[in-house]
Amino acid sequence: HLWGNSPKISNLHSVPLCALALLSVRRVVSERVPLAFSLAFFATDLLDCVVRRDLPFLLHAILSIALNVGAATLPGHPLHELRSLSKGFLVEASTIFLNRWKRTHRREDYVTFFAVFTVCRIVWVPCFVHEMYTAVGEVDAICLVSAAFYVLQLAWYAKMISILRNYRVPAQVKLAKEDKEA
Repeated sequence: HLWGNSPKISNLHSVPLCALALLSVRRVVSERVPLAFSLAFFATDLLDCVVRRDLPFLLHAILSIALNVGAATLPGHPLHELRSLSKGFLVEASTIFLNRWKRTHRREDYVTFFAVFTVCRIVWVPCFVHEMYTAVGEVDAICLVSAAFYVLQLAWYAKMISILRNYRVPAQVKLAKEDKEA
């Protein structure tokens, strides 16, 4: 495996990308800076997902690369003026909280991750995609790939709701198994 589910590698992408995206949205750096950073990560991530045979994250990597390449090859697209790509990169803020929860397995960390995921990926994505759609005036390839990305987020969100409703920390799961066996 290249890096598997390493939270350190994941955070080495998420934290700087969010910082670069904010700098781009504020027009301190060109949108091409977070674009190049993200594209390099997702190209490597794609290979890692193939090696690990991780279909959901392979789809995530493919959609992320498609959005990056699509944005890079459409220089006249209004998303550059709107900084839509950088706004999209802000969804990665939820990854930091996912990695914390994976490390602690505490319910309160899951609730925090769930809340941040909700804001970053369920609420925020339609907001900036709508802004882009309004500027373009039609459904283009970027809108379609963004919609596919959103559907993937909704699938993960449905699973997350189920986890939240039935949350058990690993120790609780172990105790429940032991009770059944006794």
